Amino acid sequence: RGRAMISTPGPLRIASLLPSATEIVGALGLGESLVAVTHCCDVAPDEAGMRALLARGVPRVTRSPVAPEAMSQAEIDKAVTASQQASSQLSLYALDEGELQRQRPSVVLTQALCDVCAVSEELVRRVFGQEDAASD
Repeated sequence: RGRAMISTPGPLRIASLLPSATEIVGALGLGESLVAVTHCCDVAPDEAGMRALLARGVPRVTRSPVAPEAMSQAEIDKAVTASQQASSQLSLYALDEGELQRQRPSVVLTQALCDVCAVSEELVRRVFGQEDAASD
């Protein structure tokens, strides 16, 4: 299930932590409102839109040890399993918390279903001091 966490009023500043959400934001004509995207985002709403975002300095605020284009299925499975077993890590994905906060998003698009699919909701809530907020 998807989540939109709104942090402050004012101009729309969208941080998309899901490639599909980035594509939707671009398709809705809101690409100029994007202030942060993931390492996996490749369209907004198309490749030219993503190139334009990156050219204007929109940062990629996630990274992952999993590089599916360079790893076998067994290597991917091993990396995912190791990540899930690491007690100090909330997600398979690392979030550049400082960069995300510097972008001052008013909306963070994320999800709460799968920590293997994207940055964990728990990590995003921690970044914005909402760790005690109730999940919907």
